[in-house]
Amino acid sequence: MTDLDVVDKLFGKLDRHLKRLERYRTISYDDFSKDEDVQDIILYNLQMAIQICIDVASHIVSDDKLGTPDTMADLFIILSRNRILPHDFGEKLAKMVGFRNLLIHEYIEIDLEKVHGLLQQNLSDFDRFRGLVYQAFETISQQ
Repeated sequence: MTDLDVVDKLFGKLDRHLKRLERYRTISYDDFSKDEDVQDIILYNLQMAIQICIDVASHIVSDDKLGTPDTMADLFIILSRNRILPHDFGEKLAKMVGFRNLLIHEYIEIDLEKVHGLLQQNLSDFDRFRGLVYQAFETISQQ
């Protein structure tokens, strides 16, 4: 059974990164593209937010023995198969793992327009993930 205290601590860390990102949510693309310091802040906090979601998913999959992922992206697919996440949302989070890999390993030049769009339109995905995880805990505790 997943240790809810560990999940709570991880989501507490997520909150700190999301607050940093939220400060820049309304930045114009022009300002964002010209300020390397702001880019670094945003890219780092996105990387960390994604990593925390990976860590939560890994913790749940491992502790609840839901399957063996071949990749970090598979963690979200496994959560989808186990009805913790809707299928389409699990796929979306799996793609975020690829984005995180690009940020960490800099395989190619980072697409700043994509990052800016994610910042403006997709920060709520992190809160949705948290909500679905807690909803799953609630459902299990009521059984």
